[in-house]
Parts: sequence; structure tokens; C-alpha cells
Amino acid sequence: MTRPSWIDARRPGQSALDMDEISDLIGLVYDGPLLEIPWQSLLDALRNLLDANYVTLVLRPPSSTSPGLMITSSAVDTTVGTGAYAQHFYAIDPFVNLPTGRVLTVYELIGEARWLESEIYRFFNKPYDVLRIMGVDIRAEQGEECRLRVCRPHGSEDFSDADKALCQRIVPHLQRAVRIHANLNTTESERRLYAGTVDRLLIGSVVLDDAGQILTTNGMADELLAEKNGLVVCNGQLTVDSPQENRKLQALVRQATTLRDSVQPGIPIGLSVPRKGGRAKLGLLVRPIATPTWSQQPRQPAVAVLIRDPEQKALASTDLLRNMFEFTRAEASLVLLLTQGLSLDEAAQELDIRRNTARAHLRAVFAKTGVTRQAALVQTVLHSIIPLG
Repeated sequence: MTRPSWIDARRPGQSALDMDEISDLIGLVYDGPLLEIPWQSLLDALRNLLDANYVTLVLRPPSSTSPGLMITSSAVDTTVGTGAYAQHFYAIDPFVNLPTGRVLTVYELIGEARWLESEIYRFFNKPYDVLRIMGVDIRAEQGEECRLRVCRPHGSEDFSDADKALCQRIVPHLQRAVRIHANLNTTESERRLYAGTVDRLLIGSVVLDDAGQILTTNGMADELLAEKNGLVVCNGQLTVDSPQENRKLQALVRQATTLRDSVQPGIPIGLSVPRKGGRAKLGLLVRPIATPTWSQQPRQPAVAVLIRDPEQKALASTDLLRNMFEFTRAEASLVLLLTQGLSLDEAAQELDIRRNTARAHLRAVFAKTGVTRQAALVQTVLHSIIPLG
């Protein structure tokens, strides 16, 4: 939603907004969580409507352990950050911790004389030509907190009851929008976490819609598809370059699509895909993706195809092994080679150590992991470390 043109056409002091204009302004509130710079259009609109030189939304108030997050609209641009305010002045700002949801001016809260004598006004606000401030603190039920601050320069009129009423009108909507923004951020953080885990496991991921068209791929899948050996993309669809195996894959995709709304939508279906040049077969897992009940997205994710290349070896780091099992650096180096399929003699040769030294390291590793066989050691390490590292 772009900023309505009437906002820029209004003159300071013009009569109150009509219902359509209020509706447009509230629309900017709910559009805020979807913007690259959250609520940029709303802050620009409020700055114009309220004849302000700065309008700031503090999405995460600064603290002694965090710089916070502030978005400020000015006549020059919209900036994201905290700067000098977070470094020093937030700790001495008297215009904080306002009654939840109530629009106030700085004069109403602390008085004009105290404000003009305050350190933050004299050394921070005054140099930026800020005399008058109107604000509101919003606290959501889940603990989210934000602050809206509207500033006017020296020589300007004080904020009127109509100005306060305009801000008060959007407060409940901003409170809901902040909660939406927090939920979206949580969902995006979880998505990145899971995507990063799949990438570290060296698993290719291809998501298809209900027509079998590719929606998304991850980095590992892109690498495998770029090789055009076994799996290829044809007309936007994931295909196998062997006609016989491709028929199997397409049948599995159709089967998974029909299962996605069943009582057990998570049942996976497997397939091996041959490759040319003596390369190991790719392992595919075709898994249905359940459709969200109220989703209106035109192209819905329907099927996930997970790809494993057995030639790719996910390796833990020596530091991770040392932290996890309290190995020494020499022990961790030996274990890494064993997880790659080397024998004890081959690992000793690779590390340029004597076989007896390698055996001593292995005995120490057995004691620390609680296993007694090399195969069990490799299994323990692979199951414990690779998914985490």
C-alpha cells in the first residue's frame, strides 16, 4: 500500500480527517510490517499531517545490553538505527515509560521548565532543532513494546488536542500491527534456522506447487541441478534425465500431492536417481506439504523433494568436536578422519603420527564417548555433531 496522495496535499492546521482519510491512515499501520523498512510510509504520513520535523518509531527500546532499534522519518530521508541516543541519551531521557496507550506531550508529562533544563534537550534535541515532542508507548500482551515520538522544531505551535486525537486514533491499530510484526519476525527466524540446518546437512531442498512447478530451491539443490547429471529442470519442473526414472518421480510427486490434505500428510516416499560417469546415485525423499486451512496464496507449496548426494560429506569442525566431547585437538583430528571413512592406519598416515599413537588417541576417545568400537564411535559422532554443526 503506497502513501495516499491526499496526505502530501494537506496543509498544516487543516480540518480533521474524514472517514476515508482515517481508513487510509489505518491502512498504512497494517501495511507497516510488510515493508522493507517497517512503517516507513506511516511515519512519513504522520510527519506531513502533524507538521513535524521528525517522527520516530522505537521498535526495540535501547538498554544497557542492547542498542535497540529506531526508525526515524525526516524531511531528508528515513533512517534505521539509534546513534548517539542509544549510546548515551536514552539513559537520561525523561520522556519514557509513558502510561500504556495514552498520547502525551513532553510538557504534559514533566513540564516546560524541566524539559528545557534537561540535559537531553540541551545537548541532543536542541542541536537537532527539536523543541516539542508528542508520544505514546505501546505494550502488547506478548511483551512487545514500542514507542512513537512526533517532534516539532523551535518556533512551531504546541501539539493541539486534534493532533493528539489523531495519534490516539491509530494507537489500538498500531498495537495489533506491532504484534503481527513480532509474529512475522519469529516465523522468519524459525524459517532461517531450519533452512540453515538443512544446508549444513548438505541436503538439497526443492519445493513444488500443486502443478509440479518449482517454487523454491536451496543452495545445495542449485548445485546439484547445475550439474545436470541425474536431476534437471525442464519447463520449470524437476525431472530425471532418465525417462524411466522420471516417470517414477512424476508419479511420486502426484501421489504426494494427493496425500497432502490427508490425515497423515507427512508420509515420505523414496527414490534413487542414477547419474552418469560412475557417480553415486542421488537419494530423493518426496514429502507432502500440508495446505494451511485459510491460505489464499495462488501457488501453494504442495511437495518437498529432499535430495542427498552420498558423495557429499558433511564435516564437523575440530573445535565443535572438542567442545562437544572434550577431545584434545589431536583426538578431534583423528575422529574427523575416521568419520570420513578412513581406517585407523590411514588416519595415522594422514596425520603423520605412529599407529600406536593413533591407538592411544582412540582409546581416550572411546573413554570420553562411552563406546568400545570404531563403528559405534563414527555413528555416535555423525548423529551428535553433523546435524548441529
